[in-house]
Amino acid sequence: MKLVCVLLSVVSSCLLGKTSAEPGTSLTGLTQRKLDGQSTTHYASDINSLFNFVSNALPGVSLMAENVGDSIMNNGDVVEVAVGDYHCGFGYCSSPMKDSMLETSDLHGNVQCENDLSGCVLLGFMQHRLIKIVGTGWGVLTLRALTFESGGFMDDQPWHSGGALLTDSNAEVDIILCYFLNNNAWGWGTKGGAISVEGSSIVNIYATRFEGNSHATDGADIFNYDSTVIVRPECPEPYSGTSPIQLSALQVSGLNFSPMPIDGSVFSFAGCVPCEASTESYRDGSDGYFYCINGGSIGGTMGACTCTCPANTWGTNCQHQRHEVSTISEFHSKISNYAGSDYTVGTDLMASGDTVVLAIGSYRCSEGTCAKDNVSSERRMIMSEDFTGLWECESHYDAQCVIDCESSDSGDSGRKGIVVMSTNGSTLTIKALTFFDAWHHKRFCLFLLGVRWRADALPYRGAHNVSNGGAYGVSNGGAYGVSNGGAYGITHNFSNGGAYGITHNVTNGGAYGIAHNVSNRGVYGISYDLAYWSANCVPN
Repeated sequence: MKLVCVLLSVVSSCLLGKTSAEPGTSLTGLTQRKLDGQSTTHYASDINSLFNFVSNALPGVSLMAENVGDSIMNNGDVVEVAVGDYHCGFGYCSSPMKDSMLETSDLHGNVQCENDLSGCVLLGFMQHRLIKIVGTGWGVLTLRALTFESGGFMDDQPWHSGGALLTDSNAEVDIILCYFLNNNAWGWGTKGGAISVEGSSIVNIYATRFEGNSHATDGADIFNYDSTVIVRPECPEPYSGTSPIQLSALQVSGLNFSPMPIDGSVFSFAGCVPCEASTESYRDGSDGYFYCINGGSIGGTMGACTCTCPANTWGTNCQHQRHEVSTISEFHSKISNYAGSDYTVGTDLMASGDTVVLAIGSYRCSEGTCAKDNVSSERRMIMSEDFTGLWECESHYDAQCVIDCESSDSGDSGRKGIVVMSTNGSTLTIKALTFFDAWHHKRFCLFLLGVRWRADALPYRGAHNVSNGGAYGVSNGGAYGVSNGGAYGITHNFSNGGAYGITHNVTNGGAYGIAHNVSNRGVYGISYDLAYWSANCVPN
């Protein structure tokens, strides 16, 4: 009777017929081709086509099956599955909401993803088992590079073992390069959160990963009942020269076995398949796709991907770059990203964490594009929000990159220079820049709000800083601490402070505006302008 049903299942006019649902009425976009004059390769791009090729358990013969595919592969054929998600919400299944998404009976051949990166995902949404295999007809059914995710039942269905996969009735199955993720078997008497092997079946598992599977009774990953299960610690062809990465030990159980129900190396494995580069930032290599950009060279294997960076890029994913600028327009284009009303936003913005290197020279809005021009009291050079990284002059010794706010003595025509609104709790480093010509006490060349910052070698020629030792030691302050002036001659630094705030520089002012520098001149030389010094602007 079983043989008759199998023969009927491959004939489109099976005498037992189809249910009124008529699954698989369209095979749009599918093609077939012969391999070696014997087997045929079928291409499935959605759940309907996959169902039609493999789900041959006949209603009335299988206790739970409701539908049967109408273009079932012949034994020995190949079904090549396109990368994507497959679930019953988009089409027909063998017994949706009750038992299995796909159910095969005495069928063998290959069901495989179009690549080996496990990107063909069978999704159960905890509403049904993903595949039930009842016999394989004196051959082997191979499942390759498929992801089995969220198979099982939310409503504690009793005796529904194998949340993702159940084999029975002398089935022979090879599971190769697959991924079993978050499957469960929670009903009373259920076993095998991911896989339950029953009925004298034989299951070989190669380089397959198990993660987050659960169970009510036995075997979160694999349960074996009176069958043979072997986890093989080697990579399959064409990766036989590669050793897989051993991950966590499998949670297994079984009946009628001593001492172990599983043979071989009872671990989850990954790392046979070479990685492929991706521009999607969430790709972490667990599925073989790894975020690798800016000319990075992809390497490693699935689960252990690497990205080797070319010159002037760095980071795990080569995500950070060095940008060189020589004009105010180029500097604005890289870092001025604030998109408030009437603000001009840069057109070639750096990524957060990148480095911008300024060429020696002056940067003035009168010579190019700046953030805002239209209101005199709100004219601004640069508006940065949530950027981290490093902005530095190419010359660290004498800081000849000058951010020129172009203020007049009356303060009527100047600008607010660089305004940094936030760095999201990370650090922005500003190195070897000179901020110049913010005269009026309601103007400033550098303003930070809610920022973690480092100021490495920043001379300031700011408001009123000129009288007692401005940048480069104007008036009473000596350049670089010569005569009475400390580092760059910041006010009150002349009496006790050495270069860069050595010794007593801490108490009286010091380079970088440490301690009492706030009271006498304000950080960055803002003359008594404490209203613009936020308590959140804490030097790092």
